[in-house]
Amino acid sequence: MPLLGFFLNNRIGQFIGLAILLSGAFFSWLAIHDSKLWEEATNKFNEMQATLLQQKEEEFKQKTDTINTNADRIKAILAEREAEAKKQLEDIEKKAAEETKPTTPSTAPVSDDASPYLKSIIRQLQNVYGEKKK
Repeated sequence: MPLLGFFLNNRIGQFIGLAILLSGAFFSWLAIHDSKLWEEATNKFNEMQATLLQQKEEEFKQKTDTINTNADRIKAILAEREAEAKKQLEDIEKKAAEETKPTTPSTAPVSDDASPYLKSIIRQLQNVYGEKKK
């Protein structure tokens, strides 16, 4: 109790008590103000991050769509080229079959040479794709 009496009965004690009370009030206000500023800054930062994330997601979606479109176009081109190659192969086989008439096995001469059918296919492949480089 003597400490309380010092602050209540003495002028200097009253000034010290008032100073402590005012500084406590000021620092309390400052802490509340700082927390509000911190909260505002955090909210602003979160808003900016959400906006940036949305922009990046849209950019990613656009790039993905572009890639998918290009992939579909490339698949179509590859399918077309595969169909061309298949048709060329069928034409080569058909022409080779037409150029060579099958002979009966009993009258066919026995030799180590390639059959006329294979020679025809090789000749046609060389005409279409060029001769083999040595």
